[in-house]
Amino acid sequence: MSYDVVALHADNPDLRTLTRALEDAGRDLRVRALAGGHLLRLRDASGTLLTLEPAQLVEAPGEVERLLDPDLAAGLPERCWWTELRARPDEAGREAAHRVADRLALSSGGAVWTSGPADFGVWEETEHPAVEYTAGKAVVVAQDRPVVPFSSWISDVLADPAVQEHGFQLLTPAHSRLTYALRTLMALPLARWVVRTEEGDHFDGLTGLPLRRHPEHGHVPARAEGPAAPAEGFLDESPLGRQIVVDFTTRAPKDAFDPGLSVERVTERLVGVAPTAWGPYEPALAPWNRKRMARLARHRAPRPSLFRFRGTGPGGSRFSGDLRLIWEEGIVREQVSLVLGHPDAESVPHHALPAAVAAVAEGLEMMHVRLARGREDATYAPRWHGLAEPLGFAVGWERAEGSHGRGGPLEGTRLGEGSGAVWYPVPRDVPRERATSLVASQIEYLTAGRGRSGGERPGHLT
Repeated sequence: MSYDVVALHADNPDLRTLTRALEDAGRDLRVRALAGGHLLRLRDASGTLLTLEPAQLVEAPGEVERLLDPDLAAGLPERCWWTELRARPDEAGREAAHRVADRLALSSGGAVWTSGPADFGVWEETEHPAVEYTAGKAVVVAQDRPVVPFSSWISDVLADPAVQEHGFQLLTPAHSRLTYALRTLMALPLARWVVRTEEGDHFDGLTGLPLRRHPEHGHVPARAEGPAAPAEGFLDESPLGRQIVVDFTTRAPKDAFDPGLSVERVTERLVGVAPTAWGPYEPALAPWNRKRMARLARHRAPRPSLFRFRGTGPGGSRFSGDLRLIWEEGIVREQVSLVLGHPDAESVPHHALPAAVAAVAEGLEMMHVRLARGREDATYAPRWHGLAEPLGFAVGWERAEGSHGRGGPLEGTRLGEGSGAVWYPVPRDVPRERATSLVASQIEYLTAGRGRSGGERPGHLT
């Protein structure tokens, strides 16, 4: 399914309201529960008509504006419920989805949002409601939304062992943008963002290279004589803002870990605020609460947990990221990936980076900070953003091998309490190529020192 409808309503629909909504879609339709009752599927004589996900409480503001439509939030109650439907992309499917969503919204007051028509012409009946079609070695999910999130639907598709072994492809129109979480996924080796132009051609949303349909692999690079040229418009030279991308890993004893505290400390220093909301998927609808996060993480242990978070700075710039918790012998390791949008290069808070490192220095294993061209709202259009330039990196004092960490081509500064961490800023006046070379040389210097002292083998710092 690729035609999406979201009903936003004041109250959680009871069984009677939900039954009436499903009847509005058609009394002759068959209803089937999926995923242990977590999903409801409606079928007609032609097959699956639509699939409905139970309502989610919108406890934290911002996701309606970020993912759907900024104007839609104006008439909504402060707390509302978000019910998502995915329908077959034909007239019958769209009509059924509208009827169900309208009933839910009218039952207690609210609004309805609809995606684009999603008429890609490739839909086929599949077992999973999010899958557009399957190729021999790829699963293709189609989304016709202005902003495509890393939803529970997509997460469920990725859990399929066949997808993990073969490949995942996301098909969108050229006007769609991806959230940071989904864009990060599409950069993995077995993933591909397939963008369809108005003329019906396809190109890779990250590289711009033309693609062609393939029965076995979904979409593959198009054949070309000589070097392939990017799709028209991909090398867009129009102005963009700037994005700081921060990746870091910390660890703490199991009996003392506080999930999300490191995220708070970094965003407060770089943006001035803690995250607004979090959740296991997008939309992230729960208000930021470390205690709730800890309870869920401990309940899932020793399985790892992955949470999404988001927030908005005082000037309206947005940030979002992922927090992964990994349970190991006696410790919990936090892996954080975070993007912070800024309107222009002048607004990037270079001066605040040392404070961000110092705030998480205790338990820090590594941190990489990069600067890239990108939208202030921290979403990604299918266009060339250029190559990111390193602003610096940090390692824990122990990983820097004590005083050995003060040497090398970059000058290191010890920061933070306790053993602390060493921050290696890149001089701001050097070109990107030189900055990349300096970081690589510094890491090589540190790993060589660890090898001489009997520590980890070279390469483990990265």
